[in-house]
Amino acid sequence: MKDNLYWFGPRGFIFTSPWVVTQNTVRHAAVVLLTASGEPVEVAAGSRVIRRAALAVAPLTPRGLRAMDVGLISVHVFPPHPCFRSFQGISASGVLPLDRTRLAQFNPALVRAYEGR
Repeated sequence: MKDNLYWFGPRGFIFTSPWVVTQNTVRHAAVVLLTASGEPVEVAAGSRVIRRAALAVAPLTPRGLRAMDVGLISVHVFPPHPCFRSFQGISASGVLPLDRTRLAQFNPALVRAYEGR
């Protein structure tokens, strides 16, 4: 499977990949990390390591990511997006675990995006 990028102009983009491993990155965008497979990714932020199938990451949060063979879908939300402000209220760690089952209605579209469709 190849990486895919879906650009939505000044509001953000979606990036998909079969695997991503980063030590320590900081994004200006807010990010929702989830997987097409429903399997968890691992995010290290500060002294915490969180394994979940869906997470929200506040803007400017230093974090590491480990997502191998799980169908990573990374939704980047830029400041002009109307929902951007919501991400600034995430706790001090900068990472908020999400209930992946609440996103189940999007599964077919997420799988299509991961597959490059």
